This record gives sequence, structure tokens and C-alpha cells, in this order.
Amino acid sequence: MAQDAPGTPPHVGLEIREGWPWWKICCIGCFVLVVAIIVLIGAAWHGFGGGGPQTLTALPPNFPPSVGVYRLEDAKSIVYLPGKEKDRLITLVLSPFRFFGNVMVSESATGTGGAPKPWVDQVTESASITQLQKMDTVTITWERLQADRDEVEKWYLGGFQRNGFAVTSRRDAATATDVMIAQRSDARVQLQLQDLPDISGIDTVTMVVDYLNQ
Repeated sequence: MAQDAPGTPPHVGLEIREGWPWWKICCIGCFVLVVAIIVLIGAAWHGFGGGGPQTLTALPPNFPPSVGVYRLEDAKSIVYLPGKEKDRLITLVLSPFRFFGNVMVSESATGTGGAPKPWVDQVTESASITQLQKMDTVTITWERLQADRDEVEKWYLGGFQRNGFAVTSRRDAATATDVMIAQRSDARVQLQLQDLPDISGIDTVTMVVDYLNQ
């Protein structure tokens, strides 16, 4: 039996003879996978190869006329994310899982009559993912909007009710935040207002509109 070098701790000598423990290999593999996913998400979000979210100065041409926007001219930003870019984002995020899934399926199918479909393909073909790709998203934000919170909420509520939206709302008193959600078959709107009492105007207003792009 070979002896370890003088002064070498016994566990180090064991790892050199037998290789790294399985848990170290798993940890390193998981770390590499997480880093790869983060890089892919960042690349997709910033429009790797073109595309991605678009910062606009006006609403996109296909924005639903049934959704009114209060004082759009005072908005700080308008960000538009087409459904096709969501499809690209999903594809990039799931690509590492698809690679490892295909490898595992291939190995498990060796010597069998066929391989089952990888779970990643099942996810990308699911009805929920397909529906997501059909929806464009516009996010509009305001800061220090000089308006009365109750006035703004009544303005939106009236518009939603006239256009056949089902509306729910809630308030978080701890953060002075109101959330209003309006839905119908072709669109969904989430409106969030934060209005702290010691600051003039409405601190922040965020409006997220998801709507069918077909």
C-alpha cells in the first residue's frame, strides 16, 4: 500500500487516490449551471443578438384601446416586451436544462425501445407557455406624480368598468401601497400606487399591461 507524502493530511491523500467526493463534483456542476443560466438570462434581457425589451417614447401601435392611461405624458418610462421576445427568453433560459435532459434521456434509453420526451420540451410545449408567447407586455412608470391618489384610482376604476374588466383591489397600509388588478379575456392590467403621506404627490405609479398580440 502506497504511503502519503510526509505531512500530508490523511483526507487529502484519500482524495488524491480516489478522486473528488461525489458531493464536491455535484456542487461544482450546480454552480456552473447556475452561472450559465444567469448569463443567459442577462443576455436575453439586454437583447443579445438584437431584440429584447424596448424603451419607447409612446405606446406601441397594438396597445389595446380599451385600456386608458392616466397622464401618459408625465410617465418616466415606457418599456415594451413583445411575446416573441418572451419566447426567446424562455428558450435561452431552458437551453442548459434541455442539454442535460437530452443527455440523461439518451443514457437512460440505451438498450430500450425508445426515449421519453424530455421534461423541458414538455414545459415549452405546455399551454401556459404558449399563452405567454401570445401576450405582449407594456410597463409604464411614474415618479412624483402630482395628483391625488383617490382621484387616480377612481379614474382607472371607471374606465375599467366601462370596458368590461373585472376589477379587484387591495391596500397594504404598512407600505402605503394600493394595488388594482383588472382582467378580461384579451388583457390584464396591474396598477400599483405608493403614496407616502409625508411626500408631495404620488411617490410611484407602476402600470403593467399584458394583452393579446393577435
